[in-house]
Amino acid sequence: MSMPSFAKRVSAAVATAVIGSIAVAGTATADADPVLEIYAPYAQAAAEVAADGTVRNAKNVTVTKPGTGKYCLKLDVVKPVTELVPTAVLRNNAPWDSEIYVDTHPTSTCGNDAETVLVTTGTGSAYKDRDFYFSVA
Repeated sequence: MSMPSFAKRVSAAVATAVIGSIAVAGTATADADPVLEIYAPYAQAAAEVAADGTVRNAKNVTVTKPGTGKYCLKLDVVKPVTELVPTAVLRNNAPWDSEIYVDTHPTSTCGNDAETVLVTTGTGSAYKDRDFYFSVA
């Protein structure tokens, strides 16, 4: 008993997709960088930052974490950081009363580095580590 033409095509497509996924997954695992580049074609810089300061995805951003709720984001952009208008938002896993702030001026917290933005997160009047997204258009 032979399989109908449509069923053969679907079976072939599924088999190709599964084999392709395995091949891609194997390649990505073997050669992957620890930080993936975000697809953000209109952003000069962007990052997804975990509460512990780990960068999950980034474009033109490196992060250091000098203390609880404090993140120094060094930007690799053309304009001076003080002329940029960055945006930072908390991930939806943050408690409702959490806050996030961005400072584009050199700060002692970030070593007075003119290419670095300070992002602070917290709850109430205390610094707290929080996951967040950051971008500069």
